[in-house]
Amino acid sequence: MATPDVRVRLSPEGLQDVLAAFAKIRGEGEKAGAANAGSFNNFNTQLRTTKQLLAGVGIGFSAMQIVQGVRESIDIVRQWETAWAEVRTILAATDEQANVLEGRVRGLTNIIPQNESLLARGYYETLSAGITEAGSALYFLERAARAAVGGRTETLVAVDIGTTIINAYKKPLTEVDAIFDQLFATVREGKIVFPELAESLGRAIPIFATARIPLEELLAAVATLTIGGLEPDIAITSLRDMMVKLVKPTDEAKKVAKDLGIEFSTEAVAAKGLVAWLKELA
Repeated sequence: MATPDVRVRLSPEGLQDVLAAFAKIRGEGEKAGAANAGSFNNFNTQLRTTKQLLAGVGIGFSAMQIVQGVRESIDIVRQWETAWAEVRTILAATDEQANVLEGRVRGLTNIIPQNESLLARGYYETLSAGITEAGSALYFLERAARAAVGGRTETLVAVDIGTTIINAYKKPLTEVDAIFDQLFATVREGKIVFPELAESLGRAIPIFATARIPLEELLAAVATLTIGGLEPDIAITSLRDMMVKLVKPTDEAKKVAKDLGIEFSTEAVAAKGLVAWLKELA
């Protein structure tokens, strides 16, 4: 079968029209391609810029972190220098001895997780509380710092209650471990945490020591009252107020006690024991 002749015959005018139309289509295509290429190039440019910005921000953050770390390190050094300068004002030691002690106080941070500037302040408070011999003060500081860690509090809190007890009851420094053991026993047996006990007890200890009521009996009373439902601060404040009245009883208090058949005196408390005497009042 013969293939039909389907060739299109164009006049010169018709050919010009087709070529013009083709040129127009080609031009539109090139514009679209250029636009797409431009968009793609713009996208690449924006992507590169974004990457550079992100990289710059990352560098900025790193630099800021480094600067912050340096500032914190400088602050730590300044805090230590300030704290140790205070120690030097009351430390009876030569420069050489002071340098050795400085190294030993800072060295405590290797075995006790406490801030070194706080340890220096604790050392200062220990010295100023009357434990003036440098080696003895360092010995006490270490025990107090360990107690602070166990009691989840700061070294200064443990130093304060420890020195208060030692001074009020005139206990030898060799009993410091026993003192902190008694405090922790009160925490275990009562309903109180170490910081609460240390803060509140400091206000009561002087009057109980004056009345010659043993520390063990005071702590036993605190444990008994708190486990019975009294808030720690109320329990210790009540004990203190009661002891103040016992040391200097009013005529009215004596009369009421006599009517109740109770011997209202520190001698009676010392003879019977604080907890047993309190039970008579109940």
